Amino acid sequence: MVPQASVVRWAMLETFDCRRILQFPGLEASPVTLELSEHRACRLGHIYLARSLQLGQPLFLACLGGLAILYPTWVNPQLQQAPAHKLRHHIRVWGTSMICLVPLLTHLTTGLLPAGIALVAISAGLILRVRAFLYVGKIVFLLNAVYQLLILSFAYPLLKWVVGLIAGLGFIIIAANFETRHAQLSTLMNYWADALQDWE
Repeated sequence: MVPQASVVRWAMLETFDCRRILQFPGLEASPVTLELSEHRACRLGHIYLARSLQLGQPLFLACLGGLAILYPTWVNPQLQQAPAHKLRHHIRVWGTSMICLVPLLTHLTTGLLPAGIALVAISAGLILRVRAFLYVGKIVFLLNAVYQLLILSFAYPLLKWVVGLIAGLGFIIIAANFETRHAQLSTLMNYWADALQDWE
């Protein structure tokens, strides 16, 4: 019997030829283990890789589904034509919503992951000039911010008043700036509304 300290844990893992040896926790070396066929060792390695990357998590599955929905909007020639503009926009909204809303519903403790994914969607919308990414990212980011403020206010009741006062001051400042620069802001809003119409 081989002592536990000297047990070699291994699995063969390579995408195509299974020649690289990796540490495989939970698989102990024995004559039976060492005589595993390459195919079985490769399969065990893939199972270990899937578990270590947490490929069964809802976020990963939502990303796969969302990207599968988004992919045809970039490569399908029928969706690239002008008459399919609204359909392409709706498909992008559904795919982006799937990717952004699942972390919002599953990672509720800190809110960092949903906020990060929403910021990535907003950035992609601004860089690629795609309205669907921008809209969904903004909505998910705001929902996440409101939810985190609700958690914060229920956990620390005194902080609720502080956040309320700061938010009230912020709204007063925004309203005052809007009144003083009404013409400039309305021109800017009209410019961005026209620019968004030209986006994908």
